[in-house]
Amino acid sequence: NYGDHLTNSWLSDPRFIIGIIMYYAGFFLNIHSDYIIRNLRSKEEIKSGDKIYRIPFGGGFKFVSNPSYLGELLAFSGFAIATWGPGGIFVLLISAANLIPRSFATHRWYKEKFENYPKNRKVLIPFLI
Repeated sequence: NYGDHLTNSWLSDPRFIIGIIMYYAGFFLNIHSDYIIRNLRSKEEIKSGDKIYRIPFGGGFKFVSNPSYLGELLAFSGFAIATWGPGGIFVLLISAANLIPRSFATHRWYKEKFENYPKNRKVLIPFLI
């Protein structure tokens, strides 16, 4: 039966521990990346309503254009591992189907908008894609 493995002993299983670590690592990467993006404009610039765009730097932006998406995928991967069942895998696959294409579109937008966009910055996975 589904979920039979989810007992108190599951809390000390390496799959659960690794999954929880991945989940929180992804969660914090997502939160930190959103913090960087939210602080690209001053309060005055936000109040003015002007469309002002800047290249984000720092944190996961050192490596990828979409560290918040990477954080979400890492968190959902951790959730899938921690739950070790079809529900977690389903959540991961649905999220990936949404976030991976969005990552490529966002990366392309940055490159079109900014001539000085960092050439070595990857789309979603540091050093790879």
